[in-house]
Amino acid sequence: EAAALAASLFNSEGTPAADPLELCQQLSNSVKSIVITLGRKGCVYSERPGSYARHIPGHKVDRVVDSTGAGDAFVGGLAACLSQGSSFTRAVEVANAFASLTVRTPGASTSYRSAAEMLHDCGDIEVGVGLV
Repeated sequence: EAAALAASLFNSEGTPAADPLELCQQLSNSVKSIVITLGRKGCVYSERPGSYARHIPGHKVDRVVDSTGAGDAFVGGLAACLSQGSSFTRAVEVANAFASLTVRTPGASTSYRSAAEMLHDCGDIEVGVGLV
């Protein structure tokens, strides 16, 4: 999806990068902020136009049961953190952790728990406790 967006933005101005980090960097010049999720490899993000893109590695999950809903958990975690005043970087870190927690349980909505439970479980994956 990010590559398709980049292709439409770049048109005759160049070719989108194949590397996710480079692609994120390219897109950061055209949007306010960007996150590209990479599944088990984590995500790349840029928080403002022209800022350097950064990679957050995926969290080790011993046994992936079902990845359905992991993207929704990511977006929900990101939105919850931002609505509570977290920095963009912190919000992406927590969202990345939330997504990795959901793949341990079958189903989409059945893998979601309360924010308090998710934050408690984040201790297992070195994100810490607290949204802000």
